[in-house]
Amino acid sequence: MRKHIAYVDEMVAVAATTLKASLQAYWPTYGDTGAPERNLSLHFGSAFLNAGFAVSGEGHAEGSAKPRYDLVAYSGERKLFVAGEFKQLYKAGSARGMREDIRRLLSFKPVRRPGSVAKGMRCVGLIAAFSEVDNRYRQLTTLGNQGKCASTRELAETLPAPARWRSVPLLDHGRHPDRRGELRLPYAILPLEPAGR
Repeated sequence: MRKHIAYVDEMVAVAATTLKASLQAYWPTYGDTGAPERNLSLHFGSAFLNAGFAVSGEGHAEGSAKPRYDLVAYSGERKLFVAGEFKQLYKAGSARGMREDIRRLLSFKPVRRPGSVAKGMRCVGLIAAFSEVDNRYRQLTTLGNQGKCASTRELAETLPAPARWRSVPLLDHGRHPDRRGELRLPYAILPLEPAGR
């Protein structure tokens, strides 16, 4: 499982690089609105597509059409499924939503299709968000349960071991008068139950 998590971590770096370049070239929103989470789905999807994965912008888990995941990527060659959820992490409500996303990711099982879920297949969950250093990011990645915001503290505590929050810098908003602080990409990679047995 370590090699699968390390590989997904490499894909995070690829997605962050293209996302950073895009945001530096053109900031896509007006006023004090953060970049929409669909930008995360787009860049993560592109990273996995370019690595040879089959990618769905939204996908279900086995047995239910109700929960939808923002991204489902599959590679038979790598014996890997990746289920992703993405958010803007600027408000307490977003932290609560991410807690629910983690719970859903932990129960992810790929839809079974003949030949797609072979023995030895692994599943990894990926949760990522836009955040700012002067917002909830610092509490999530460095202060953990010592932070002031109860919702972010609870989000930090929801992440099961051995997963941990990591972060990639995206953009310094000093040259963008409509934003505050440094834009970051906090993320966590979750080992999930094996897909094929």
